[in-house]
Amino acid sequence: MKIFLSIALVFALSAADAQQLIGVRGGVNVNNIMNTGEGEVESSSSLQSYHVGLMANIPFFIFSFQPSVMVTGKGARITHGNESGTEDYFIAETSPVYVEIPLTFNVNLRIGEAAGMYFGAGPYAAVGFAGTNRVYGRQEGQIFAHIDKISFDGANGTPPEQGGAYSSFNRYDYGATFNAGLFLTHLHVGLFYDQGISSANRISNPGQNDNMKFGTLGFSAGFVFGAGNTQE
Repeated sequence: MKIFLSIALVFALSAADAQQLIGVRGGVNVNNIMNTGEGEVESSSSLQSYHVGLMANIPFFIFSFQPSVMVTGKGARITHGNESGTEDYFIAETSPVYVEIPLTFNVNLRIGEAAGMYFGAGPYAAVGFAGTNRVYGRQEGQIFAHIDKISFDGANGTPPEQGGAYSSFNRYDYGATFNAGLFLTHLHVGLFYDQGISSANRISNPGQNDNMKFGTLGFSAGFVFGAGNTQE
């Protein structure tokens, strides 16, 4: 994973600099978490975050290679148990933050001389470095609430019964990314969807075999600088 990230970063920035195609991108994320193991996410709702970073667009024929390096938020709002009853429950808003490198290969369709649309797909890899998990709930009749820093190197001491499974994630995340949008000469506006294929969680909820995976829908805008930055 470290080798992949290093090679992708060097290649993306070197290619962008050589062809003067480097630019910036940013936008809004709508995040969620899916559980493909035996454990159950009783109620998972979307949580908004952001992404911002550098991008490049390298055109050839009707195609283009679009690497990016960006800081992006992931996570979800998770509910375990029933808040209105007397049983134990917790609600966690987990917001881990990653440095992500998506590498997409696009097909570009022209609409006039300086505009068109694009769609494509590729892999992504990410490294976690920050984030918070806001949790409140009830355990054995006692109300609790706390804000934990996300741990990427092991459990941070928060028990699973108080949302600990959502404050401790694996440092590396990877998966597939899909994108589509519109472009002008320098401007790109579109959306993307990241689907994680690696297990995100380091620990599981009580009595469960969790296998959580991140999913992110992003709405993005980018501006590419340089004279040669039009799509072919």
